[in-house]
Amino acid sequence: MTLDFCCGGSGEVQRINVKFFDKNLTKDYINFSEIKDFTTNSGIKLGDKQDQILKKLGKPNDLQEENATSIVTYITEQNESKLLQEFDMPLYYEKFIFSNGVLKEYEFGFEYP
Repeated sequence: MTLDFCCGGSGEVQRINVKFFDKNLTKDYINFSEIKDFTTNSGIKLGDKQDQILKKLGKPNDLQEENATSIVTYITEQNESKLLQEFDMPLYYEKFIFSNGVLKEYEFGFEYP
């Protein structure tokens, strides 16, 4: 899991990216945590099937398919969310990357103005 902080800060997470561990990384480049599995509030986790996630979340805003890879994106715009309006954020997004119908990576977060 990678946390991307807003504007180079350390307290406001802009986006979270979750993917299977890259064995080429070393301790010099990453901070290890005790988290073994990460599941979203919607119950989504790495290894889930594409059809399960689409059934759970509905029709995506964007679907790109190439060979065995699918990229599915959901977008919530400011006028659709009181939370986004309250904090003056333009949008919130969720992006899921599937290989052969299995979730290999996902990212979610806010687009900053």
